[in-house]
Amino acid sequence: MSLINQMLSDLDQRQAGNSDTVSGNPEYGTPQIAAVFPLNKRPSRSYIKYAFYSIVILLLSAITWFSYSIYSRTQQTAAVNNAAPAKPQTVKKVVTQQQKSKPRRTQKTLPLTSAKNVATDNTLKKARLSKRVDRPVPVQVPVTGLAQRSPENTEQPVTTSVSESSHDMQNNAEISSDISAVQKQNYQLSPRQLAEVTYQKGYQLLNQNKVYSAEVKLQLALEHDPKHIKAREMLTALYLRMGRKVEAAEVLAKGLLYVPGYSNFAKLQARLFIDNNKVDRAVTTLLKYKPALSADPDYYALLAASYQRQKNHAAAAGVYVKLLKQKPREGIWWVGMAISLEALGKTKQARDAYEKARQTGTLNPLFSDYSSQRLKQLQAVGESE
Repeated sequence: MSLINQMLSDLDQRQAGNSDTVSGNPEYGTPQIAAVFPLNKRPSRSYIKYAFYSIVILLLSAITWFSYSIYSRTQQTAAVNNAAPAKPQTVKKVVTQQQKSKPRRTQKTLPLTSAKNVATDNTLKKARLSKRVDRPVPVQVPVTGLAQRSPENTEQPVTTSVSESSHDMQNNAEISSDISAVQKQNYQLSPRQLAEVTYQKGYQLLNQNKVYSAEVKLQLALEHDPKHIKAREMLTALYLRMGRKVEAAEVLAKGLLYVPGYSNFAKLQARLFIDNNKVDRAVTTLLKYKPALSADPDYYALLAASYQRQKNHAAAAGVYVKLLKQKPREGIWWVGMAISLEALGKTKQARDAYEKARQTGTLNPLFSDYSSQRLKQLQAVGESE
């Protein structure tokens, strides 16, 4: 049993050595954390620099868009103000001068009505004239915002209706309110971006040994985005380092609910079960969330070691056979299969497995010595038989 524990420890060291690659589903693109997480590996400076530059670029883009919106609204307001109609006083002055210059001619001023009514009156007058001279009446399209000239007085100036002037003033007020609304608008980050920013703050606090402040930031990051893998892994590792295994198991359980395809959560959860002598729950967890064999071979190595702790050596040997088809040069897997074959009473096959484990040249001194000793004992048993 102590050798199987040593195999589990060796599996943890292999997991920590491969922490730059993501296990399980490679689409998540996040660093892998070993089962026993000492937090001795920090993200590279290039990654921090990349995140800093990304945030700066986002802020600059938001400021540029905000400035351009204000400039466009200001230009539109100035154009509307320049196109405002003339004051009624000027129109009144012109009419007075014309009346003085031509006192004998009767002036007919149009009532302050809309352009549609003025156009209708002019059309009716021209229709009466056309009946006298028997010619067709030309149809004129009314000009919006301006009253038509009287047909009897071609020198009468163009007047502006009161309703159109008030409509323009209303448009100007709406444009001004839109500009003020744009000025008050603030750029907001998405929940995923908020989670990343909060995670980075928690990581910085952890580097400064501000453990409890870092814990608060990591919890807040998971509130923003429960699927943030890095924040969940770091919070789990923090709890494990503090000896708070129950809280670490709860964080991992929620991670399996939100991101069931990320196999590292299942491996960490299974290791917690094994440490608490709950091997059956470890095997159940590993079987429920298992990825493809080619995606995460170490996941299946942990499953085989769990079978051995469960004394299910037939299932463990079957898993080791599949693993060795993928990587036949892994000496530790040959030793694991030899242990299960020896427990099943298959002495000759166990002897061959120990021999192949030594031939790989990848065993550490402990497993190398163990393989040599078991090989000698099994050979002695074979000769006596």
